[in-house]
Amino acid sequence: MSLESAKAFVERMATDAEFKDKVIYCKDMVERKRFAADAGYEFLLTEVIQAIEERRDSGVAEAAIDLCPAEEYRDCLRSRPGMI
Repeated sequence: MSLESAKAFVERMATDAEFKDKVIYCKDMVERKRFAADAGYEFLLTEVIQAIEERRDSGVAEAAIDLCPAEEYRDCLRSRPGMI
């Protein structure tokens, strides 16, 4: 698992409209994680949360990042603590 992979995933969401659309159309967070892995990205939920928050903290606020909300990942972590 890798924070760098999570950052690359978030970056691609922000810059690749076709990729972003495919992620958006995943039915839930579990399917989205599987899609990311199939695309070559491996990261823990905590790492993608950190990548999203770091990007937001840096002043970047692309709509793509808002479609991949850290809050959704936090909710999943609360409901499935063994996943981290």
